[in-house]
Amino acid sequence: MNLNVRLTLVWLCVLLLGGGKLSAQNFTITGKVINKKTREALPFASVFLSQTTLGSQTLEKSGAFRIDNVPVGKYDLVVQYVGYQRFLASIEVKNEDLQLLLELEPSVSALKEVVVKRTIDPNRAAWMDVFKANFLGRSSAAKRCVITNEELIDFSYNERERTLTATSQDFLEIINPYLGYKLKFLLEGFIDDRRNGYTMYYGNPYFEPLKPKNARQQRRWEKNREEAYYGSSMHFFRSLHSNTLVEEGFLAEKIVRKERKPGFIGSPPVDDGGKMLNRRSNRLLSTKTVDYLYPGQVPYDSIYRAGAKGEMDTLIVKNILRVIYKNGTESREYLEYQGFDPRISMKQTSLFYLLEPEAVFDNNGNLANPTASLFEGYWGWQKQAEMLPLDYRPATPKK
Repeated sequence: MNLNVRLTLVWLCVLLLGGGKLSAQNFTITGKVINKKTREALPFASVFLSQTTLGSQTLEKSGAFRIDNVPVGKYDLVVQYVGYQRFLASIEVKNEDLQLLLELEPSVSALKEVVVKRTIDPNRAAWMDVFKANFLGRSSAAKRCVITNEELIDFSYNERERTLTATSQDFLEIINPYLGYKLKFLLEGFIDDRRNGYTMYYGNPYFEPLKPKNARQQRRWEKNREEAYYGSSMHFFRSLHSNTLVEEGFLAEKIVRKERKPGFIGSPPVDDGGKMLNRRSNRLLSTKTVDYLYPGQVPYDSIYRAGAKGEMDTLIVKNILRVIYKNGTESREYLEYQGFDPRISMKQTSLFYLLEPEAVFDNNGNLANPTASLFEGYWGWQKQAEMLPLDYRPATPKK
């Protein structure tokens, strides 16, 4: 994530002595958070790896922190401290522990007293409904989620562009009783573009597992997490990384989308094997474009390029991928929302395409730049209420 602040990260030591940890593939990040100008330690700062359950708080006197059990991969390291500019830096954990010195700069607003008067927006309740539907989702899991401090969300609506935007200056705290997480989300941006028919949000979430009341509740959470994981975009990208799409139940097919010409009726002949697809995924675009499906599993080398050892993989999807997860069906509430007959069971079907020529992802199934791609269909339906941390691994394989 790009922020308009200058970030300083000093590497103190990245030398791993011995090879005892190589088999575990989990490592430790330690360090200290200080004021860049005064060099004083900053106590009780939140330090975490975005989109994971891996985080810590700095100690009272030393400003030191420690994050254990970090799998190999690339992460966004985030530090949040009241009165200071938010710290964000990309780090990579290879086969070694990391020790870091994180230097924070005071925010401009912290240098002088600022009085902020909030005005009552008569449309706020309506904007909040739009935000929750597109950020948390419309599923039964989303309806159970609670944002405990929604007063921190600032909305802005552009009538001419028909876009609603939202941001927050501090953590949004979300209780997800379906998956058993308390989510702290630093919302960098949210856009609901009604003119072009898409929604996008981005930020830095931190997952804290909730304490179960009993073993039965823990088992229910584990079951719900597995259901959320299998067939998800995270599951797909991990399977793509390991070259196991077919084994994991995925069918990835090529789609070419073309602009619908005036007076277009029926299915024109296509001489390269493409068949016009009756698109189910995006009703807003269905009258403007035509999708042509090329049936059959696409070759791996046509959609991604494997990275060298220790490097990230690269997506090179030139058209659109239709991803069908054969081991799971679409939920009844999704079918009803899309206007389909909920009595007809359908395999989970999603469309995925890039907004940039290429996009990189790691072995955790994490896209380095989430704004470089868009989802339609079932993945587009799944929002934050179904999202899992990058360090999540299912306990049992899908049968």
